[in-house]
Amino acid sequence: MLKRLALAVVVLLLAIAAYLLFWPAPIDPVAWAPPPNPGLTGQFAASTGFSDFQLLAREIGLGPEIVTMGPDGYLYSGLQDGRLYLGSIITSSIGSIRRP
Repeated sequence: MLKRLALAVVVLLLAIAAYLLFWPAPIDPVAWAPPPNPGLTGQFAASTGFSDFQLLAREIGLGPEIVTMGPDGYLYSGLQDGRLYLGSIITSSIGSIRRP
């Protein structure tokens, strides 16, 4: 008796799922054709605007995880290994705040 009831419930659930799966939707899908790829032209052309930038403190370690400017005008940064550094954009100087 219990097996028949369980089988009836499973069949009913499968019938409901099949009905919902094949239910007609009021949406008519339309294929989208993108415009041709213009390549690296216009706003996507190669830029040399950053070529004259100077990298600061490349040799101090991995990171920085984040750089923020403090109220005193110095840049504060934390490295991946936990060291903290402060630096100045004006003088290009970097100094260690604390070593763990």
